[in-house]
Amino acid sequence: MSGLKILGLCFASLWLLCQVLLAQNAVVQTSAAELKQKKELLDKSIEYAGVLINDTRQKKAAGLEELSLLQTKIDARRGIVDTWRTLHDQLFDTIAQNLMAIDSLDTQLSHLKTAYATMIRRAYLNHNSHQRTLYLLAADGFGQAINRMSYYRSYAAKRHKQADEIALTQQRFIEKAMQTEGKINDNARVLQQLEQEYAMMEQEVMEKKSMVAQLQRNEQQLIRRQRHHQADAAALHRSILETFANSSQNGDQQSEQLLQTPAPATELLPASFASQRGKLPWPVATGFIIQPFGEHQHPDLKNIMIKNDGVDFLTQSNATAHAVFDGRVTRVMQAANKTWVVIVRHNGFLTVYANLARVFVTAGQRVAALQNLGLIYTDKDNARTLLHFEVWEGKTLTDPMQWLVSGEKVTLSGTQPLQR
Repeated sequence: MSGLKILGLCFASLWLLCQVLLAQNAVVQTSAAELKQKKELLDKSIEYAGVLINDTRQKKAAGLEELSLLQTKIDARRGIVDTWRTLHDQLFDTIAQNLMAIDSLDTQLSHLKTAYATMIRRAYLNHNSHQRTLYLLAADGFGQAINRMSYYRSYAAKRHKQADEIALTQQRFIEKAMQTEGKINDNARVLQQLEQEYAMMEQEVMEKKSMVAQLQRNEQQLIRRQRHHQADAAALHRSILETFANSSQNGDQQSEQLLQTPAPATELLPASFASQRGKLPWPVATGFIIQPFGEHQHPDLKNIMIKNDGVDFLTQSNATAHAVFDGRVTRVMQAANKTWVVIVRHNGFLTVYANLARVFVTAGQRVAALQNLGLIYTDKDNARTLLHFEVWEGKTLTDPMQWLVSGEKVTLSGTQPLQR
């Protein structure tokens, strides 16, 4: 095989190696950006959960909501540590791959230089200026002589160009390795900081154990409180059913019409509620899900059973509830605990917004998605601002989280604050 072919094959293999490694680096960079974005969200979760915990601690001893918030902080810190460890491992793998590539490039470059030197010697021995002149003069015609001259020029130019590109490729990989080493050093420092966060997390775990022990000592009081909440929830449930069953008996013909007849053609929604599964915004601007839908045992207090017809959002004081979709207010009523409830109809669906201090809408009013419905009530005893939210399909309760947006911004455990 000629020296030129050897040089061409070596350069082709080098180019292919460059493309593979650069593609791997691009994947790592994309993944790193995603991990950093996740870390920023977790940081905000920790900060926001801390604000809510401090608000509740200023008022009263620990409760189930504070325990849930503390668990949120612990989960978020663990997520931050895991996120940066994953990024560190990826960067470590990248620098190892780059160093292996540089070693391979050095070996191939050595072979290329040997082949290049051989070509130069052969060119000198077999194609000196006298022989080159004779070779050109021996051409059959002027055209062939021009072609032979062009061949010499392109041959020499290609040798120089390939040698330069090989050197540039090696330099590029050396620089890439140095950049990656810098990232590894940066992440090593970050890991030291995260180890401190991990120590803080362990402290929070101990705090949680202490809080659980305190709540267990007051278990009977918690059980009574849960029964009281369940009684309020049952009363709300009955009131919503009455909205369906008793509106005509109460003479509320307008509500009956709103509930049991479709909206006029001129008022059709831009998209049906049924098509919005997993797409609707949260009914609060920022917050955590403190209690999910359904009946379940408390994860830390084994004798505490929790039943929830919707989901409960814990948010900041002076927060407002907003409609998750276009619709019409069918009823504004006062609950057993003297807070207000707003029910919005979306054709065959109802959304319920409970535990409001005051309302901004009236029955029969048309509302748009994200329109404020009322101010969420803040409990004066424990400073907890909690919105209870339900979704009904006809007369059947459904899990609201099946309808609300999901992904990084929303998790059942509340590890991410919502951001619109």
